[in-house]
Amino acid sequence: MVQTLTFQDFVDAFRKAGRKGQFSYDGLRLIWDYLEDVDPEGELDVVAICCEWVEMTTSECMEQYPDIPSVAEFDGDCDLEEQDNFIEGYLRDNTVYLGCAEGHVFLQF
Repeated sequence: MVQTLTFQDFVDAFRKAGRKGQFSYDGLRLIWDYLEDVDPEGELDVVAICCEWVEMTTSECMEQYPDIPSVAEFDGDCDLEEQDNFIEGYLRDNTVYLGCAEGHVFLQF
């Protein structure tokens, strides 16, 4: 038996599993969109999603991935927007990167 879920059902599943604070609304939307694209008939496993995906701040990302160049490494020749572009490029090349929203990055960990 297959049950079709809406995005709101997806959000509610995290709440019911006690994982309401695991991801922001934007993060859940990015994960939902990704899963809908790659496996629309997939089975919902909230715990597996929480183990596989991460939402972190840009600072946390820089700590987790020390190979990402920082503004300081460019002698101040780039601004924070350019640094965000470096971060995004690095993550796209080295992870499954979903996107960035409100100072947080969303990726497969």
